[in-house]
Amino acid sequence: MLFRADFPYTLRRDLYEHFFDKYTQLPSIFDQIFEVQDSEAAQEVITSATGMGIPVPKKEGEPIKFHAPFEDWEVVFTHSSYADGLEVSHELAADSYKLKNFVQRHAQSWAKGVSYLKEKIAASIFNDNPEIYDGTNFFSDAHPNKVGGTFDNNLNLTLDATGLETAIYTLENTNAYDERGEKILLKADTLLVHPALKFTAAKLLNSTLSPGDADNDINVLKGILNLVSWPFLSSSTAWYVGCVKEGIRFYNREGPLINTWLDNDNMTAKASIYWRGCAGVLDWRYWVRGHA
Repeated sequence: MLFRADFPYTLRRDLYEHFFDKYTQLPSIFDQIFEVQDSEAAQEVITSATGMGIPVPKKEGEPIKFHAPFEDWEVVFTHSSYADGLEVSHELAADSYKLKNFVQRHAQSWAKGVSYLKEKIAASIFNDNPEIYDGTNFFSDAHPNKVGGTFDNNLNLTLDATGLETAIYTLENTNAYDERGEKILLKADTLLVHPALKFTAAKLLNSTLSPGDADNDINVLKGILNLVSWPFLSSSTAWYVGCVKEGIRFYNREGPLINTWLDNDNMTAKASIYWRGCAGVLDWRYWVRGHA
């Protein structure tokens, strides 16, 4: 196949076809954990109201008690761009058999690359423990609220029965207060671990009897959480109890987009893959980290 005016279109069509044939077959974990949304802006800025608290009793004839809401934290999601490119020489384009394999191989490689990129971006929220809207890190022992209290979701705990029970209680009870200091309802549903902790976690959550207990006590943790093993977590000792799709969000801004064009000066056809998006924390309360 020689270069001609419609070659970029044909190349782009074939790249898209092979890309999505592979991309749609690849497993993903980040979208099981994060709330995933599309974005139409360079940044997503979310400012929520702290809330009005719990309604109080009102007797007949008495006026309603009014409160002025005050603003919560401002959360900013800023998208980043990612891209890669390849060249098709005149000689390769002229050899249709080689070109077909070349296009398929690179499109499938891009599919894996974009898939893994999204996993890495999402996992970085756990791996890098970034600073969040309240001026602390996602996992911190000093999260402030608006009325002067502080809370701890960064626990020095081993992944065993006692540690897991403590983490669940911390999320569902100790930390279950809003910015006004009002009690709220949180329900942990997931234990997120590195593959190195997968089997330890499975014993804790699936054993009928309490693991390591000589008295054969009933395992009160059996089935209490869903286990998710995520290879993109960097720490083999940290583990996380949380509420999936709560408190953390992943944005798709653009793409994946494939573009193609001719470079007549070099007698090559060029192709690129492009994606833009980000991930971040909306509310730390939905997650607790344990690490020994």
